[in-house]
Amino acid sequence: KIEGTITNMTEGGYIAISVGTDDHVGVGDQFTVFRGATYVSRIRVVRTDRDVSVAKEMPEWRNETQTIQVGDNVSNAIR
Repeated sequence: KIEGTITNMTEGGYIAISVGTDDHVGVGDQFTVFRGATYVSRIRVVRTDRDVSVAKEMPEWRNETQTIQVGDNVSNAIR
């Protein structure tokens, strides 16, 4: 189980999360994004570093009433 938070977002749609290869995150890994108990979306990792990863949103999994925000939580254990 890997959990982290969204730390940054770019205008190009890239999403930085607070976990990386030191946490066993790899390119292609998917995470659920949530805020409190509310499901927001899913993201897929496109680049990793030791303590941070960069992901892109998977639009087909987006909650139509929510948008990803800095501070949202991510987990690979919630599907």
